[in-house]
Amino acid sequence: MTASEPIIRFDGVSAGWIEDCPVVQDLTLAFDSPGVTALTGRNGTGKSTVVELISGYLRPWTGAVEVNGFSAQSAAARAKRRVCRTAPALFSLMTVRDHLVLSARSAGCDVD
Repeated sequence: MTASEPIIRFDGVSAGWIEDCPVVQDLTLAFDSPGVTALTGRNGTGKSTVVELISGYLRPWTGAVEVNGFSAQSAAARAKRRVCRTAPALFSLMTVRDHLVLSARSAGCDVD
């Protein structure tokens, strides 16, 4: 990464949790300097989806998400970012196995 590259970059990103139901569509934006950023907005506007894309947990359907010049899903990006939520990122009605299955399916892995 050079000094002129953004810290976090979204380039034409479309993503969501349900096929054919995007939460963000053709999102292009950049965070140009390190620091603390608060995402605010009404329910359903894509705040959590943006955080999950930055964290590398959710992969974009189209476009690219980069952290310090690395793909957000890469090990190199994982070492360069921290995501802090105000509440646990687990669904209270789901078991640990349910969360693991959800994660595996989101990553395109087969689940037994």
